Amino acid sequence: MADRARSKACDACRTRKLKCSNRSSTRPLLPICDNCVRSGIACVSSEQVRRRRPRSGKIVDALRSDSVSGNTLRDHQHDDDDISSRAWTGIEVPVSASPSDTTSDRMSSHPLQHLTLEHTTEVFTFFMHNIYATLPIINFDDFTNRLEQGDGSWDIDFIILGHALDLLHEAYIYTLTPTDGTGNIISRMSVMEQLRCTYDYAEEATANTVIVSFALFVACSVVGKHQRALLYQSEASKLADFARMSSRIEAMRIQRLKALLFVAASASALLSGDSAWRVDMPSSLHVEDLTSWYSAANAPDHHMASDDIRDLDRFAIRQLQLMTRMHMMAGEGSSRELLTEDDVANTISSVTLPATPTVRIVTADLSITQLWFSSDRRRLRNNNNYDSITKLIDAVDLPESTGRKALAWARSLSQSELRIVGLGKMVDIVENMVHLCRLCPNSTAEVEILAGDLMAAIGTADYELKYATTLERCAAILRHTASMCLYVEQTLAYQGSVKK
Repeated sequence: MADRARSKACDACRTRKLKCSNRSSTRPLLPICDNCVRSGIACVSSEQVRRRRPRSGKIVDALRSDSVSGNTLRDHQHDDDDISSRAWTGIEVPVSASPSDTTSDRMSSHPLQHLTLEHTTEVFTFFMHNIYATLPIINFDDFTNRLEQGDGSWDIDFIILGHALDLLHEAYIYTLTPTDGTGNIISRMSVMEQLRCTYDYAEEATANTVIVSFALFVACSVVGKHQRALLYQSEASKLADFARMSSRIEAMRIQRLKALLFVAASASALLSGDSAWRVDMPSSLHVEDLTSWYSAANAPDHHMASDDIRDLDRFAIRQLQLMTRMHMMAGEGSSRELLTEDDVANTISSVTLPATPTVRIVTADLSITQLWFSSDRRRLRNNNNYDSITKLIDAVDLPESTGRKALAWARSLSQSELRIVGLGKMVDIVENMVHLCRLCPNSTAEVEILAGDLMAAIGTADYELKYATTLERCAAILRHTASMCLYVEQTLAYQGSVKK
């Protein structure tokens, strides 16, 4: 029995196609393997009956018999804490090592595989207007060319990229109207998992296949499936490390995806409150490699991209550079000397863009994140000790004008835009208000207005029960902010009476 147990890899390693250290006969059997230690996840070896591998070409036939809500991804029926669930990467449906031409022909007739040209164009337009500023991962010129060629010429790599954009679109919509439920997200995740079983995405990794894993990570994070989100994030990081870079543009896309995965992993580690928290990150990431392909030397002539698209790409890549640097320095423990407010202001103003909701949201997000890092308030977030916030403020040399800019950017957002920013970012805004009340007492009137906007945005969002703890935390901080505002006003009144 011992030898039989030794021959099994854990569920996480088997799913991610990694070598499990517990299979080695030259080292003692440990309760958790090396990969799970690095990833910070539970190490589980479930007793699963291995199904017989179907011959190449029969996978799609088997998938045809399943509906969108079939057996491949019963996400709504599994607890997120069940690491041995089949939901993350289609354990029960093996990947075809080398799909034949016949298999490719059958894929084109799969009802779940095909996106119409009209719908793909609609999703792409939505992505460029609302998501690209924070996720600059699509080559606008190449995607536009493929749309003009028509859906009859699309290969599996482009088709599954279209499904990934569709999934990101649904995740974005869900953050606006969570009361509509997760059905659309779950069904699209199911389609993507079925499609991934039709080709060997691990052996032939490209920027598009990395985007697919990244989209699944984002979707799981949005619907609260955090354990599965970590697995998809780890998978995307591994794929990004050995993805095929067929051109310079593809290499630049891979670097952008690596930066986004690094920022996501760093944020998870910082906010976890656990010093031992580990999340897989991509390797070989250099901030200087993050450049706009419209500004790169010897860049090809882009006939499709308008000036607005070029400016949008430059803006997106500059904010991605800043976010990456912030997290790199935070990981090195040098967040106090992070980036000056002038660095942030100059970077944002270096590109002239229309005051669209996306640009305002990204600007506010960047400002708040910079303020959070520069004031080193991770300790406050980890212990939720609101009473000690004044001590933290006194101990940190934070420029008053930085807080003023953060307040101005936050005040520029409408209630609907505040909802897009998300509850977690609302908490950051409110915590910054507490800082600002102490740094600049004359801001109390504006702070009260922003607090009212935040409460209205939270009150009208109709968030589901799983956000209850975040809402309670928002309410606790707002109550503390109200008392802080009252204290500042009383102090000002007292100081004024003394001067008289």
